[in-house]
Amino acid sequence: MSKFMKTLCKIAIPVTLQSMLQASFSIVDQIMIGQLVKTNISAVGLCGNFSLIFSVVIGAVSTVAGILIAQFIGAEDTKEAWCSFDVSLISGMVIAALFLFAAGVFPSQILGLYTRDVSIVNTGAVYFRIVAFSYIPMAAGNILSSWLRCREHATIPFWASFGAVAVNTGLNYLLIFGKFGLPCMGIKGAAIATLISQLFNLVFIAVGFALCIRKDEDKPVWSLRFSKITIKDYLIMIMPILVSEFLWSLGENVYSAIYGNIGTQTFAAMTMTTPIQCLMVGALSGLSKAAAILCALANSLMPDGPVRRVGRLACGLAVLAAVLGPVLRLGPMEPEAWLEEYGQVMAVQRQELEQTRAETVGAVIEQSCAAYIADKAAELGAACTAQVTCASAGG
Repeated sequence: MSKFMKTLCKIAIPVTLQSMLQASFSIVDQIMIGQLVKTNISAVGLCGNFSLIFSVVIGAVSTVAGILIAQFIGAEDTKEAWCSFDVSLISGMVIAALFLFAAGVFPSQILGLYTRDVSIVNTGAVYFRIVAFSYIPMAAGNILSSWLRCREHATIPFWASFGAVAVNTGLNYLLIFGKFGLPCMGIKGAAIATLISQLFNLVFIAVGFALCIRKDEDKPVWSLRFSKITIKDYLIMIMPILVSEFLWSLGENVYSAIYGNIGTQTFAAMTMTTPIQCLMVGALSGLSKAAAILCALANSLMPDGPVRRVGRLACGLAVLAAVLGPVLRLGPMEPEAWLEEYGQVMAVQRQELEQTRAETVGAVIEQSCAAYIADKAAELGAACTAQVTCASAGG
């Protein structure tokens, strides 16, 4: 195996696994809470949607941090690398503080955007206020992880996330269900478990960060002033990533709000499908972060002039081919066939929905009529058991 492939595996595999483990925090909560009532499931799902916005925003900051740190480390400019780290850390902490303020002070108002069910809003507010405090350690851990990955210590964030997931799972079991003499705290216990596990994750990464700095003989530099780029250049780099990630997560939240306003049962069912989506997004996010670090490192090693321009052109063409490839492979009739198939699927689903609605309405009518007959019989002094069958006009 070549040195490049070893470096690729050393960075990409741990980063991908770590991103999947980070995404699994809310999954563990949903699985554990899933054994309780559907109101709790929906409440955790709604809080997870808002936390998704924070996760992708802070992920964008850590991605840009990784790009700049890798580029300056490749150019052997440690001062600029540390400056990139410092600016990203401050940016991440400011964003985390803003999200903490919003979730901690206005939890009911935020959750009210997703659903009109007061019980879900009140239940979710309890969970939300506690989980919001995990945003600070999550932001710090992400930026510290970016430095460790660029210094080829990507296994430390991975093991930190692995341990944090184990802590989260264990505490969820103990606190939600009240095992081994602990109080049964339900959804509040899940929130406390998430907060403690995120603190564990940060402490593990911080200790590994300190040990790696000593091992690599790095000398931390505290500076918010770049010498080779400006803050404007930093903003130009981060804003497209930040805006695109934010808009994507906002679209997911609108999607959840639609389901939340349809009904509690519908949203609870949709929430149970979220774990698969979270794992896939986590895996792809990890791969993209690893690719960004490697591309930045390769860019810093290319000499200025025609070589660098050709390298950037090749990278641009590769991205363009990846985007347009699936589109170009579509045949002229495939979109029409897809639309026809989609129409058939929607027709079947509409028919199933109508049947389910009719059965539900019929069951309500049967129970109401049977109860009415039994009550009237009791008023007349007669004891009877009524059985009512509801059928459509067509038989």
